[in-house]
Order: sequence, then C-alpha cells, then structure tokens
Amino acid sequence: MLTGVFFTQQEDTQSSFLARSCGFAFCGNDFLYPSAFMQATLEDLGQLKRAFQIEVPLEEIKSTYDAVYQRLRNTRLNGFRPGKFPKGWLDKRFKIVMQQEVEDTVIPRYLNQALHDHELSTATQASIEALEFNRRSPLSAKLLFEVKPDLELPDYTKLKLERRTPEEITKEELDKEIDGLQQSRSRPVAKDNPVVEDGDLVRIDFEGTVDGEKFEDGTNENIVFIIGSARHPELQPHLLGMRPEETKEVDVTLPEAFEEDAGKTAHYTLILNSVERMELPELDEAFFANWGVNTEEEFREKAKANLQHSREDDIKASYRLTLREQLPALYDDFPLPEAVLVQGETSIDQQLQKEEPELTEADKAKRKEEEIAKLRDNLKLQYLLDSIFRKEQVFVDPRGTMEELYGVAQMFGSNPDEFLNSHIGERMYHRISDRREGEAVLDRVTARVFGDPVEEAPVHHHDHNHDHDHDHDHAH
Repeated sequence: MLTGVFFTQQEDTQSSFLARSCGFAFCGNDFLYPSAFMQATLEDLGQLKRAFQIEVPLEEIKSTYDAVYQRLRNTRLNGFRPGKFPKGWLDKRFKIVMQQEVEDTVIPRYLNQALHDHELSTATQASIEALEFNRRSPLSAKLLFEVKPDLELPDYTKLKLERRTPEEITKEELDKEIDGLQQSRSRPVAKDNPVVEDGDLVRIDFEGTVDGEKFEDGTNENIVFIIGSARHPELQPHLLGMRPEETKEVDVTLPEAFEEDAGKTAHYTLILNSVERMELPELDEAFFANWGVNTEEEFREKAKANLQHSREDDIKASYRLTLREQLPALYDDFPLPEAVLVQGETSIDQQLQKEEPELTEADKAKRKEEEIAKLRDNLKLQYLLDSIFRKEQVFVDPRGTMEELYGVAQMFGSNPDEFLNSHIGERMYHRISDRREGEAVLDRVTARVFGDPVEEAPVHHHDHNHDHDHDHDHAH
C-alpha cells in the first residue's frame, strides 16, 4: 500500500511536522514536484474506483536507478573482494531494492502530482496493480484507488436554525467563576488540627472485598483527592473526622461506576495517610499575573470575557449539532468507497468478537447490522462535510492545531518537539486537525444559513487531499 503524500525533510521541527501532517497534499513550497515529463492516464473504473497508468521516461528516472545501483556496488559480501559479487547478484538485488525504493518514494511523488493535475481527492490509499522497470527502460505503474464522493453544495435555505444570543453574565456568575479560578491555584498546607473536613486534600490506602473476594478497582495505595470532588464518592463520607494513621472498617454500596459490581455491598479497610487543607491564593498582583493582567478590575474583565466566549462556544456547538442532524436529509443516497466500508466492517467484526464474545450468532448479526448502519451514516456525513469544505474553500490555520497539540504534549509532560515527531503525536495532530476542520465547515454552513459574512480563504489555499495513514472523520 502507498501513502498519498510525500514531503522533503526540513530542519525546523515544527515546519517539517506541518509538512508531513497538515492534512493537505500540498502544504507549502517545500514539496518536490516531479518533472512535467511524467505522464498519468486516468481510468474510470466505475462508482468511485479509479486507476492511474503512470509512465516515467528513462531520462527522468535514470538518476534514481543509478543511485540504487551504486549503493549496491558499494556493498561488501563475505568471501568476496570489494566490488566482486556472485554472478547475477547485482541484477537480482537491484530488482528487490529498486522496487522498495519505487514503493516508498518514487510512486508517492508522481502519484501526488497526478492527483493534483487531475484535481482528485482520494478516499483510500493507492495500491500498485502492475509495476515494470529495469535500468535501461522507463518506469511504468498502474495504481488503483478510490476517490471521495464529489457532492454539490446543499441548498442552505432548507436548513433551519434559530439564532441565539448568549445571556448576560451576572455578578453572581462572575463571582462563582473567580472562586473557581482561585481554587484552581490553591495549594495544600498543613492543618493545625489534622482532622478530615470537607474541602481537605487526603492521601489514603484502601482495600475492598465483596463476599470476601477482592474486586476490580477495589484496592489501591496512596490515592490523593479532595473531599467534595468527584473521586471515590462512596468513600468520602466515611473519611470525615478521621486522623492520620487511623484505620476504619466500613461497608459501602458500590455505585454505577463499578459496572458489574454496582449495587453490591463492599467491605472496605480505609487507612488515612495524611490530610491537608487547601489554601486559596490572595487576589494580588502575583495571582493576576497568571492571567496576564495587573489589577483585579482587569482580571474580572478577562474572566467575564472568557465566560462570554464559553457561552458563545456553547451556542456554536448547538448549531453544529442541529446541522449534523439536518444536512444528511438534503442528499439522496450516494456511493461510498468500497474499501472504506470493507475496512469498517472488518473492524466491527473484531470489536464484537473482542468486547461481546458471549453474544449469540443471531444477536451478533443484529448488532453488526446496527453498527454498519451507523458506519454508513457517519461516512455519509463525513463526505458531505468534506465536499462543503472543498467547494466553500474553508481554511483552517494549521498553526491553531499546532498550538493545541503543544498543549496536549505539555499535559502529558512530554517534550513538545519529541511528541510532535512521535507516531502518537502525529495521529493526535490529525485527530485535532480533522475535528477543527469539521467545526469550521459547520460554522461556515451556519453563516450561510444566517446570511452572515464569511472569512475568505487565503489566496494560496491548497487542495484538501489527505494522507490516509490516519483516521479521518469530520462527523465527530
């Protein structure tokens, strides 16, 4: 299988990551376009299936042939003098190594140019059906792939949204927000009378059993949480009044979070290791500096603006949810990429087998049918949003995605540059990018419905042709 994008390496970490991961086939001027002498003939195989017959002249590919051949000539084999090889070894190895070179680097470059020239957006990775080359002849390849459905823009007048405006922030709401911000900067300090009270930070060991047997998540050591938080609500009432190093035996009815053990009576042994009170910071210049302001008035203004922005985001989210429900109804059924459906069905089979092996064959077939219907609905929404994205020329600045990804790296305590260049970081980038693109599309549709002005894409907007090594779903 071939990836759909190939980029040159750049020295700057963030730039090179953007080049490989920005979600567009052509993210910047760093892409090495192959020569215009390459010929690509497009064949329509019906539905969404397409094929490219690519022909690269000998003078175009010869330098690659020569480079691979020279690397092989520099190989030293045990039992042979430098530059000497068994009869036929060079030609045999050339075929093997050159084929790998073609699959890894040559074909992706020419495929990208062909897709660009024919204005195609692929839904699947391309596979090589036929490949011919030797050191003295051109390179030819036949590549099979599927394209995304090309859908017309919807009739925006048929979409129904009710314009909402955020409510004014009250003094009580602002005071509550500021209290929350203070608590977020609170720190634990020793208590004069170390008895557990509401709001204290505790460190505990616990061991729980049901009918004398240990159960999942029923035993742990040095667990830290604040009394009044959402953690271990079943244990918190029994910790009140305890002192450090005190042990208590209690019976507890397990809540829903314990799933199969929910509702059962568990016997716990609780040991309080330590208790501290949480001290709120003063509303002073040092505190205000955390939010980039100098005075309490500026701090309150900023907190109010953030609350207002949050309410506006909630309204946007409600518009998006409504549009996700309404948009698919504006389109008749259209073909979906066969390979994507097959891959999705295989994934559903594996998931059912792993998570619910006890299901009867009849129940499993019913569940599978339901999951496939969800898959088709999600794909339909994904591709219609993708069509709107391209036809409306919606632009999503990749720098915003990078900033969000840096935040994720910091949350994990990772070096940002190392995280960006890891497999997990790259997949996370695509997930964030796809989510932001989907939101931007729905925000554009919202603007069209209300007749609001829209932000035009930059002049050098690039084709939206994704690298399909990542999961892509505008629908979520």
